[in-house]
Amino acid sequence: MKWSISQLQKLREVTLDETYDFSYLAKDHADLLDVKPVHVSGRGVVHASRITFQLHVEGVLQSPCARTLQPVNVPFSVDTIETFLLHGDREEEEEIEHVHFLDNDVVDLEPILSELILVEVPLQVFSDEATSGPLPSGEGWEVQTEDEAKKIEEESEKKVDPRLSDLAKFFTDKENN
Repeated sequence: MKWSISQLQKLREVTLDETYDFSYLAKDHADLLDVKPVHVSGRGVVHASRITFQLHVEGVLQSPCARTLQPVNVPFSVDTIETFLLHGDREEEEEIEHVHFLDNDVVDLEPILSELILVEVPLQVFSDEATSGPLPSGEGWEVQTEDEAKKIEEESEKKVDPRLSDLAKFFTDKENN
């Protein structure tokens, strides 16, 4: 995934269809347990002033369940177009998304693919066991779903505070008169 400009200019077009190992990403990211081998496919085309890669990246991330901490496989799939400028005015091109500037006349896709993978890490994931089984509870507390919490809130709104029960009668008496 690393080419020099001279290599790319000789090839004029690069086709990718390989599997890469990004498991090292899990070591530096707390929400990742593992990154299964990632399949990268696509092509890169060399133009006069830039190199454009049209890529499809797919794989499986393994993250801990938010309730049970059991590993959960999370598939991901990303399509992207990345452009590397060979030379040109940086100020004009910085307004375009996914534009990269070359360091040492080398095109390296690995840091870009690493970033794309890390963006796909979910904030929260639940295993099938955690969502199908009973929610955890203890002495004086329990985990509630949003629907249960809404239902309890609606029931508490319907109940009239006993201190204000006479006030409720006031309005019914006034309506009857």
